[in-house]
Amino acid sequence: MVEISKKFDLHGHTTYSFPWEGVQYRPVDVLSKVKQIGFDGVAITGHNTVTGLQKALDIASESGVILIPGIEITSYLSRRTPHILALGIDPQLVARFSIPFGKSPQDVIRWIHNYGGLAIAAHPSETPKLTALTHTDILRLRDQLDGIEVMTLSGHNSTLQKLADDNHLAGTGGSDFHLLSQIGLAGTHIFGNINTWQEAIVAIRQRKIETFIQNDIPKELQTARANGGIMNRILNFGK
Repeated sequence: MVEISKKFDLHGHTTYSFPWEGVQYRPVDVLSKVKQIGFDGVAITGHNTVTGLQKALDIASESGVILIPGIEITSYLSRRTPHILALGIDPQLVARFSIPFGKSPQDVIRWIHNYGGLAIAAHPSETPKLTALTHTDILRLRDQLDGIEVMTLSGHNSTLQKLADDNHLAGTGGSDFHLLSQIGLAGTHIFGNINTWQEAIVAIRQRKIETFIQNDIPKELQTARANGGIMNRILNFGK
């Protein structure tokens, strides 16, 4: 018997992320694209914001797309600013100024858990890079993190997958989309009878997932980051 699964892209952005990233589309455009490509759900993870998520959740409930509300939170560690995905954060519970921008990874993870979310290391790196937790950082935080992003537009990272498996962490996949055309190029099968974002979060927590990537991704979509401005390149160095 084939186990039921649904397809999700678990990392991406809209116009409500950093203004200088130049993302031009709204959450409603993401939902339309998700439906168009035949995916079941998506996580919108704006940089340090939940702006636009509640309206998007209301629209998603009518469209049949499962929207996982999230945030990509910028932490601070040894002159670096590692990004941590918070998946399953109810925007109605989060005050605009309570998001722990610039706090330590431990403080960020604690905040995520206090709001019932999952803390996922976004696009980790083996060596120190500006916006990524290193493998060593992850080992130090393994008892606090819920998962690691192991599949991105760069492909599957078997070293990170082993790190996730060895430490009983969820290995997630997402395209980190900054263009509508990137949505769904890398993603995650979530197994089970998933009908709500809350059920998706439970399944991810239980590691009932498997990552995937589309074949033959055009080179320009593997690394595209909106308008390519100087600040954009600085903030995404190492991604």
